[in-house]
Amino acid sequence: MQVSSLLNPISRIQHWGLGNLVYSFTRQAGIPKDLRFTAVHCVRSLISPISTITRKRLARRYDKDAQMESSGYRFFSPKELPGSLEIANTCLAFYQSKQDIVDNMRDDTWSVDLLSPGGPSNNDGSILAIDAEAIPGLLDFALSDTIVSSAAAYLGTIPVISGITLYASLPNESLEGSQLYHCDIGDTRIFKCIVAVTDMTTDHGPFTFVSADQTEQIAKKFGPVTGRMSDEDVLSTSPDEISLLGERGGAIFIDTSRCLHYGSRGNTKTRVVLELQYRSATGIEGRWQRSRQTFDTSVCGNNQIKKLVAGLL
Repeated sequence: MQVSSLLNPISRIQHWGLGNLVYSFTRQAGIPKDLRFTAVHCVRSLISPISTITRKRLARRYDKDAQMESSGYRFFSPKELPGSLEIANTCLAFYQSKQDIVDNMRDDTWSVDLLSPGGPSNNDGSILAIDAEAIPGLLDFALSDTIVSSAAAYLGTIPVISGITLYASLPNESLEGSQLYHCDIGDTRIFKCIVAVTDMTTDHGPFTFVSADQTEQIAKKFGPVTGRMSDEDVLSTSPDEISLLGERGGAIFIDTSRCLHYGSRGNTKTRVVLELQYRSATGIEGRWQRSRQTFDTSVCGNNQIKKLVAGLL
């Protein structure tokens, strides 16, 4: 009888990532969420102490953003974030070239990641690489100084890319999954850069959220946010609902683990957004790490920080 290689401890670590396994074991043991992440960071820091120290040392050169610290977000107009309008235009052209994928989506599907239209994993559960080089300039933008420095300052360490997605959300009337208020649970802090690839109006089902400080007040009333929340519960504390609206190329830096949020709700027009996600290198491994991502490393040149962010060091 053939035994799955995932039963082998080394294969399981390679497949899932050590951080994911530590988190899974501590969750099964009933350990509170924040302590699970602490355990993950401790174990992975002990395995790579020099890298951990180097990343934290290099991050100290960047000043923290008071608004990000208190509210968990910062908006940018197309002219304020270097390269955002250019990458939005390139992503829009890529979306238009993939119109056949969008047209052939199942009737019960309202969103697709155009960089991985077949889904994030194979039938055997192995994680597929992200087709990040399909869009010219995308990796340059993901490794750009403004984004990386902001992520490093916020996370307190030179981060790693954990995911890159280009979502197309079709007109829909559903209310499920990420269309409901939730917080991402990949770590205690997650840094995302979300860029509007199409113009964003209320007709596009825009990314909508509650600031980190107001999310904290909601959590005090209902307990830690671990799943989906109803609008009734979220709005019971009268928070301000904020949306990413405006012209193509507008962007937001946001911690989606601290800010309740939803998106793609009630679209009457197709919405396309680029999402770049960054986490601590000692946290749970994201898709970029688990897929053993390959790409043209010349995009990093001899820049140590870019190599760290790309996971080359």
